[in-house]
Amino acid sequence: MSGQRLFWNCRAYSLARAGERFSGFIVDAHRRFAGFVLEGAEPPGLRDRTDLGEAVVLPAFTDAHTHFLSKALLAALGPRLVSLEGDRPVPVRMEGLLDLLRQAAVTRPKGPVVGFGALPAGLAEHRLPHGVELDAALPGREVYVISMDGHLSAYSTRVLKALGLEESANEGVLSGEAHEFNMGRVNDRLMRSADAGTIARGLHETVAEAAACGILGVHCLEGFQDANVDPTAAIMSTLGPGLPLRLTLYLQYTDPARILKVGRRLRYPRAGGCMAWEMDGSISSRSAALDRPYLDSGGLGSLYRDPNQAYDLLRQFHSRGFQTAAHAIGPRAIESALSAAERLLDEDGDHENRLRMRIEHFELPRPEDGRRNVSPALDGGIGRRHRALHRRARAGLRSLHTGGGSRHAP
Repeated sequence: MSGQRLFWNCRAYSLARAGERFSGFIVDAHRRFAGFVLEGAEPPGLRDRTDLGEAVVLPAFTDAHTHFLSKALLAALGPRLVSLEGDRPVPVRMEGLLDLLRQAAVTRPKGPVVGFGALPAGLAEHRLPHGVELDAALPGREVYVISMDGHLSAYSTRVLKALGLEESANEGVLSGEAHEFNMGRVNDRLMRSADAGTIARGLHETVAEAAACGILGVHCLEGFQDANVDPTAAIMSTLGPGLPLRLTLYLQYTDPARILKVGRRLRYPRAGGCMAWEMDGSISSRSAALDRPYLDSGGLGSLYRDPNQAYDLLRQFHSRGFQTAAHAIGPRAIESALSAAERLLDEDGDHENRLRMRIEHFELPRPEDGRRNVSPALDGGIGRRHRALHRRARAGLRSLHTGGGSRHAP
């Protein structure tokens, strides 16, 4: 019972069964849901308790991360390149994807043609379009195609020439390090084609989509290390508190001074995410750092930072009181992130992970790594928690009661 907290005086719905309602719920010391309190039952005798003032409580996804402004920009500039027909993703062939891009080009006769959310695994060709295919489908246009997981991308020849990335692309496709460490250049070029109205429309659509999916809180990983002039982090630190979601902002720079300069409005210093903070790549690009070879490509993926390099990166932020978050998908990358975090906690004599270091993704851990993660080593990157909410209108959307309005959360 130690460390548990009772949240009571509420109407808590499980959503597991129609109409199932409770008068309270319990959260353990690690902020994990521990059980409901039946209506009419005597509340447990817990010392730590919070009166929710008859609020309605619904389960929601609150800790998933996204690159919020990039998602908003892509949504405003182009179509999503995958949808569901029943339980089947479409399109199923490359020509269908190219047709979506052609339709987008008609509605946007000038400027870049952008498609996002492409699902290579759902296509018969099992890949993104090649540069020559994009050139043939849309001659002379700048064409950008981003995969669903955001870790793989394809471009027309005109884009690659403009970005100086012709030698980095394989048949027009950027993957692995060539993708991850050049997205600042891509984002900068797309930002030039977007005015304030475009960005505002994209933000509105992204907030509405999150609310419709029951995503009430988002960890926003923003900023591009490879961009000399990067407005994304500044835009999110300024506009984020006004959006009707519970947003938690992490800046993806590796220089603490740069983060403190850009994020001086933030209540809590946070650093990390993907891009320059990646320990490895992704499954879709076959660059996640595995222990065994990929069945199709035969490689083991790429480890971008070994445990010592991960420690050097985390230490400069941990020593300054930052909360950090590091991308790690494959087991070798997870080992780097976990070892670095455990070393820092041991040096501090910290058995509670007080700064709440995190791993984003944590997709393919070794069995022993899962036990290390649950012991107090790191916060996992995705969680499902209950949040109290009140109905109130803001910008035409239902927003959350987060104790003082929407803000960058602690």
